[in-house]
Amino acid sequence: MKLLIFSHKLLWQSRKSPTGWATDGGFVFQIQALASSYTQTVLMVPSSKKKNESGEVWITDETLKIVPLAKPFGKGIFRKLLFPAWLLIHLPKFIYYTLKTDIVHAAIPGDIGSIGMVIAPLLGKKIFIRYCGNWQNRKTFAEKLWGWYGNTFAGKSIAFLCTGGSLNRPSQKNPALTWIFSSSMLEEDIKGMKKRQFDFRQEFNLVMGGRMTVEKGFGILIRAVSLVRQEIPQLKVYLFGDGADKKIFEKQVADLDLSGTVNFLGKLNATQVHNALAMADIFLLPSFSEGFPKAVIEAMAHSIPVICTPVSVLPKLVNDSENPAGLLVEQKNTEMLAKHILHYYHSPEIHLRHANNARKISTAYSLEKWVDTINDSLNKQWNTKLCRMRAIKK
Repeated sequence: MKLLIFSHKLLWQSRKSPTGWATDGGFVFQIQALASSYTQTVLMVPSSKKKNESGEVWITDETLKIVPLAKPFGKGIFRKLLFPAWLLIHLPKFIYYTLKTDIVHAAIPGDIGSIGMVIAPLLGKKIFIRYCGNWQNRKTFAEKLWGWYGNTFAGKSIAFLCTGGSLNRPSQKNPALTWIFSSSMLEEDIKGMKKRQFDFRQEFNLVMGGRMTVEKGFGILIRAVSLVRQEIPQLKVYLFGDGADKKIFEKQVADLDLSGTVNFLGKLNATQVHNALAMADIFLLPSFSEGFPKAVIEAMAHSIPVICTPVSVLPKLVNDSENPAGLLVEQKNTEMLAKHILHYYHSPEIHLRHANNARKISTAYSLEKWVDTINDSLNKQWNTKLCRMRAIKK
């Protein structure tokens, strides 16, 4: 079986990469996991000659065929206005590769993934669409349009997987829509994590990472740190990632005189993220909205309890009644977040129990189980026999 992937994820050429290509984030790991179930996988993505070694992740699977596309013209509203012209230029290539494949995968949100959603059914190809945004909080016109598409057309040759989780199905209108979790770690990665030793008398480290926007809750954490700093003299906070609101948070840290306590690590690659998590005592995510945050699973694999808001699948992950792996905090509740931080600091025995539970829970969310879950879902819907044929490259 052959797979064709449509994605807006930007790739660039890298001399350090064994395949000559690189990008950032967990995209590479998931694409290489999907490729393990196909005889050939073609990846159609925009490319750039500009190198971006900050947070660079190499594509290492030499069975992947990269079909580079010109980077869409402009940014913001200008990208939207010029996109039809860009599409017209690339349309013959889209049609050619779609006709040559057996199954199409479209990753959305994203304009290029949306092209695959339209072209594959028109050319009579099976397609599985993976919605990677927050399915339970679709606000923009595009998000609502993708939701309408899934509710209307999912079924038969169109499979629709929503990243996230809930006790309820993604849609009450169309039972063909299913949940899928997210991951970036192999089973051997999780099993290979060192057993943690915690000593709060020496240091007490808080870590948070992700896209630096107000909605992620970085500002809430910074204010909570100002409330507990005097009671925890050895407190250090490490924030990694980049985003539109980073300067807001840097100013907030300066205004609260937290420059020696709160540290900005910048954008990190996968290895650097794990190095940051290896020194953490607590991982925090006081976010207002989430899909399925991979960073939480990565932190739990490092035996780190998590303090997070009860959004999306997070209550299920960290607040199991029998084996809790963290604490839930109300959205925008700075005082409650500070209280939870102090609770772990003053109760190391509870912290250790939650840390051990976190490690156990994380084993259910490996890349192998992720791609097996996708294959099982597609096999059930299409009566195919997709399965992993080789080890997943990392």
